[in-house]
Amino acid sequence: MKRKYIFYIFFIVLIQNLQPCIELQSQLTLATQGNVDQSLLLQITHDQLIEFDAKYCRRYELLHEQVRLQAEVKKKLQTKGIDGSVQPLLSIIIPAYNRDRTIEEAVNSIYKQNLSFSFEVIIVDDASTDQTYEKVCALEKKYSNMHVYRNERNRRAPFTRNNAILRARGELIFNLDSDDVLSENSLEKLVELVLNNKLETAYFGDIHFFKNFNKFQLFMVRPQSCPITGFDIHQGIECDYIPMACTCKVFTRKSWERIGGYLDDYGHDSWSFSFMQLATGVKFYALPDTFYFHRLWTNQSNMFCTDQKHKRNDKSPLRVVRESPEVFTQETNDFLKKYNYPDGKFFPYIQKKRLHLRPGKALESLFEAYRYEENDCVGIACKAYEQAIQLGCDHKTTRLRFIKQLIVAHEYERALVEVKFLMGDR
Repeated sequence: MKRKYIFYIFFIVLIQNLQPCIELQSQLTLATQGNVDQSLLLQITHDQLIEFDAKYCRRYELLHEQVRLQAEVKKKLQTKGIDGSVQPLLSIIIPAYNRDRTIEEAVNSIYKQNLSFSFEVIIVDDASTDQTYEKVCALEKKYSNMHVYRNERNRRAPFTRNNAILRARGELIFNLDSDDVLSENSLEKLVELVLNNKLETAYFGDIHFFKNFNKFQLFMVRPQSCPITGFDIHQGIECDYIPMACTCKVFTRKSWERIGGYLDDYGHDSWSFSFMQLATGVKFYALPDTFYFHRLWTNQSNMFCTDQKHKRNDKSPLRVVRESPEVFTQETNDFLKKYNYPDGKFFPYIQKKRLHLRPGKALESLFEAYRYEENDCVGIACKAYEQAIQLGCDHKTTRLRFIKQLIVAHEYERALVEVKFLMGDR
């Protein structure tokens, strides 16, 4: 009796999972006969991607939230007498929680940069219980291009970073943590590197670590090693922890939107953000002979140490790796599904090169397909997706994105072939 019940449940789940594909197959069959409802076809494919691709789902939600908040931003600008139609080049975001002893130093280091281009500073206070919010409100009165917001309750750094970027207007974003300090005249060089080379992200060549409140007494200088040509996802999952976990870097708004922003979860949010960028084909670049000051708290009063204490630092990185099955081999995906090692073991596992990516040429074609799709180059995107699949990037999410592009291109017969393949593959 129990076996029959289990089989029945399995059958119901199978039918529920197959239903969207069955519906898509039915509609594509009609389309090949000339009865086309393209909007319905795209909606079914869109719903499938939301179900099976977490990044796609978060991106969809993020863009909706961005539209919702535009009215709030417009109102704040009008109150300040600022022309909202003039966009700054760079938005500097600062998430802040209980940093009333350091926030002014962080902000002052921005305004000592002598930037020659337009910029704004967006500070989001994460429901601080000290005087942080009062201090940043006072700074907002001093600087007309500074805009302060506050979370209704404490939401932690990833949510707060996203909250700041949702309200930002620049095409380039720079994250500065509320207890870090920029070295003089360093930020413009980093922005110039991005602009002159049409990059999507770049960071400082070195990090100068200091303890507590004396940045002139350095604890350690750490180079962020990076080849001159930048590093991609292959080097990213094998490299030293530091470059991937760097918070202070310039990146394009588009690269943030593409991955659905920072992952709102416990653990190394900056490492996770970097991995998600690399998993869409972004390359990282470091600018030699530049640095910023990174504060280390001897009382361990930061998010990293708190998550380490509660044994949850692996949570976010493990989640983003699991959510990118299209870039990993099936063997690695099978391992990741079963992975249940204690917290703190995941990064050593990565650095031992035990996560295996799909073939390099296949990933190159996949990342090209993403860019062509993003730029509405439908025909070329279809060719790139087809090539990626032939070379080994044949995960379901890749095929669904290929199907979506085929529908946009009105190639319904080819799309129908792909849907039938997916149904047989399940």
